[in-house]
Amino acid sequence: FLRSITGPADDVVKLYNSADIVASCLYPLYARTAVESLACGKPFVAPGYREPDYPYLCELSPESMAETIIRAWEAKLKDAFNPRQWAERTHSAEESARQAIKIYDRYAA
Repeated sequence: FLRSITGPADDVVKLYNSADIVASCLYPLYARTAVESLACGKPFVAPGYREPDYPYLCELSPESMAETIIRAWEAKLKDAFNPRQWAERTHSAEESARQAIKIYDRYAA
């Protein structure tokens, strides 16, 4: 389930692809939003996302998030960071599926 400022999103991939940057205030977690948005080629900004060497780490404050969104936008304009390549190097679809199955098993049992 994903909700945008305009309401629930029926097509998450379409929503991500319509954005320039995806930001989330979820903390300390970031849910699957990071992996999914990065896989769609969109930079992700959230205080809970703490992957080492990720260029857009931020704190849970409006100032930190705003500064990080600006950095992500400037890098996007220069084509200086490829979110999709980051996702391919850093995240595993197999591991994501394994984690999702564990969650589903807890609630379906």
